[in-house]
Amino acid sequence: MRPQDIKKFITEEIKRVLMEDMVSRGIGDNTSVNSIDPKQLDIGIAVEMEHTSKEKLAQEIAIDHLTESPTYYSDLVKAGMVDEPKALAIYEKYFETLEQ
Repeated sequence: MRPQDIKKFITEEIKRVLMEDMVSRGIGDNTSVNSIDPKQLDIGIAVEMEHTSKEKLAQEIAIDHLTESPTYYSDLVKAGMVDEPKALAIYEKYFETLEQ
């Protein structure tokens, strides 16, 4: 392996470990998926996939946010703070057409 490849690998591995450790101690650790609104969770996973390629990690992050605020993701959409096309499409499917 070339030195720059080693550096890139180590950097990515450190990010992965830190993110997993941070999420594994999240506020939603004791929250059952069954107690979360599945519509909000679908939107949340779509939003959080912007930050990770792992759906399980995106789900954990979404559950943390939804534990704090059950309407976290629809509130973000309504405030114009979501720009992920997939998340916006899910919101429109479940709730309403976005106002232009």
